[in-house]
Amino acid sequence: DKQFNDLVFSGDKYIQDQKFILGIQTYEDALDIKPGDSVVLLKIKEARSKQQKYLENEALEKQFNDLVARADNLFNKQQWKESKTTYQEALQIKNDPYPLEQIQKIEDTLERLALEEDAKAAAEKEARFAQLELEGDDAVNQSNYSLGIDKYDEALTLIPNNQRVMDKRANALKLIEETSKQEEIEAEYSALIAAADGKFDDKAYTEAR
Repeated sequence: DKQFNDLVFSGDKYIQDQKFILGIQTYEDALDIKPGDSVVLLKIKEARSKQQKYLENEALEKQFNDLVARADNLFNKQQWKESKTTYQEALQIKNDPYPLEQIQKIEDTLERLALEEDAKAAAEKEARFAQLELEGDDAVNQSNYSLGIDKYDEALTLIPNNQRVMDKRANALKLIEETSKQEEIEAEYSALIAAADGKFDDKAYTEAR
């Protein structure tokens, strides 16, 4: 009985230390002394169940660690969205604070990058708008009013309802109208002069005869 009890005690200790193979083997050695012992048979059954759960947990732990390592690698490469997805996969295996902290860092980073991108886009739009307005001003100053209006229209597609540019466009249209009227007046005047010159030439020819 002492040998049997010592073996059972040793088996219990092995199982407690998660040394399942040694524990089960020791229980089986005890069964050699007392075959069919119900207590030892139950211990073997429980030990095998614990061993299975341990192996499953160990496999899950490895899978979790592999996913976290992959996510960390993506994080270090600044592949934010892929990294976040991989941390989320790890959380499906184990609810651990580390992936949660990393996901929060990624979300903060993505928010900051979006704000920076918006600011950059706005600055580029402002710069392009100013350039188009300047090109419009240059065209109008050179009396190329149609080109000036085209430039102002393009600028207004970027920043609609800008009063300054709208006023410049209206002024360019007014200058086109004034120029057109002036050209009509000059054309009429030239026509009158030409007609008068023609009559004068006819009279001079008649007198010469």
